[in-house]
Amino acid sequence: MAIGTNELLMIALAVSGVLAIGLVVSIVLGAKAAARVAGIEESVSKSESSLRRLTGELHLLTQAQQKLAKQIENWSISRESASPQAAPRGYEQAIRMARTGAPAVQLVNSCGMTRSEADLLVALHGPQIAA
Repeated sequence: MAIGTNELLMIALAVSGVLAIGLVVSIVLGAKAAARVAGIEESVSKSESSLRRLTGELHLLTQAQQKLAKQIENWSISRESASPQAAPRGYEQAIRMARTGAPAVQLVNSCGMTRSEADLLVALHGPQIAA
């Protein structure tokens, strides 16, 4: 069976049509893919920008934390060195107790001082015994 010119022309037109449809589909899909790639690139760019901003904020927070830690350390040191100043209050209480006749042992137990300190305070501030 012989194929005529018209039939060959029809087959060529059909193949051309299929190729044209394939080309259009490829172009459309390529454009969609390009748009998706552009969207992804934009998203990555925004993410990188956010990451840079967050890294900067983290750096500032780290510096602030280090500054606060140093301030706390300095405060602790100054508080420790200030604790001997609390001792006069203990002495004030011990003097009051000695004036009311408390024995040295009670001053040692109540005020956290040595026996020698308590004896001295009782001798200086305790009731005077007439000779």
